[in-house]
Amino acid sequence: MTEALFSPSTASAQRASRSVHGLNAAWLKLPLFWRLLGVNLVVVLGGALVGTWLTQRLVLSGSFTPLTHAVLVLAALCLSAGLTMLLLRETFRPIHSLREATRRFNAGDHSARASLAPLTDPDVAALVVDVNALWDRLEADAATIREKTDQAERLAAQVIMAQEEERRRVARELHDEAGQALTAVIIGLERGLASMPEVYASDLPIQPRQLISNLRDLAAQTLDEVRKLALELRPSVLDDLGLVAALRQYVRSIEERSGMAAQLTVTGFDDASDARLPPQVETALFRITQEALTNAIRHARAASVQVRLRRNESGVTLEVRDDGIGLGAAPSADGEHLGMFGMRERARLLGGTFVATPVSPRGTLVQVSVPL
Repeated sequence: MTEALFSPSTASAQRASRSVHGLNAAWLKLPLFWRLLGVNLVVVLGGALVGTWLTQRLVLSGSFTPLTHAVLVLAALCLSAGLTMLLLRETFRPIHSLREATRRFNAGDHSARASLAPLTDPDVAALVVDVNALWDRLEADAATIREKTDQAERLAAQVIMAQEEERRRVARELHDEAGQALTAVIIGLERGLASMPEVYASDLPIQPRQLISNLRDLAAQTLDEVRKLALELRPSVLDDLGLVAALRQYVRSIEERSGMAAQLTVTGFDDASDARLPPQVETALFRITQEALTNAIRHARAASVQVRLRRNESGVTLEVRDDGIGLGAAPSADGEHLGMFGMRERARLLGGTFVATPVSPRGTLVQVSVPL
């Protein structure tokens, strides 16, 4: 009985609610132009009807005066301006939110997004949604780039580590296998030369002692070249005694082979057991020094070079300065570019910085700083 009595009215109420909701949805979808036109039409028509009715009542009652007329006009203007201002404020509120979100996004807050208001103009709402979607895509692309960059850095570190391991293996084989074989050849030639007669017939086309002596000298020269190659590949002193000892040995060998005046200055290192740097730092700084000295000899044609190694509480700094022809006049060969790139990448993988600048009056300064 109760359901029969109240169900029609409930259905009517639901239909009325759906109708109101549909009108609200249609109103929210209207552009700003039609909203303003509709509000102004309502204000004008309402003001005309209400003003005519009030004027008629006031005239009939005899209380209509110019002041009353001015008050009615002012009230209509205030009502129209208030409704227009409220509509514009709610419509353009997302513009202010978009401006604030843009400022925060440019300041580094990549989670900043603009918000929408209920009475937002559809075009403005579409603009805000598109900008938010663009920022989402930018953030996703930035995350992908960061991930790929991290993968590239890990791959580069693994490649460098594998390269160093291969260099260590080859240098060890050169030093042990080839070096020992050449040493045995030299000793055998020495013994053979010592056991040979001092004088042979003068009409022989080849003098045996001279031949053995030449072979001994060639073997000794080859052994020296093998040792130099092993030193270039991976000096064993770097693993055994550390960076300072390896740099001293390498700078001394560079000075002997090239004739270039080389000086090494070390600050902040002592003989304590904790004076050793991490292995990856020692390897990177040694390779950077090696490449910088090679560039100074081959490309810059320097007469002297200064190597400075400083260590403090925050990190270690390496400086290599030569008096060559400088970066601007150096030849732009691919090997040189790869060398600079390799030095920069080694420093960057350790979280450090690499700078190569020309100095006055001539020369190049390579500076590397690595935090510890």
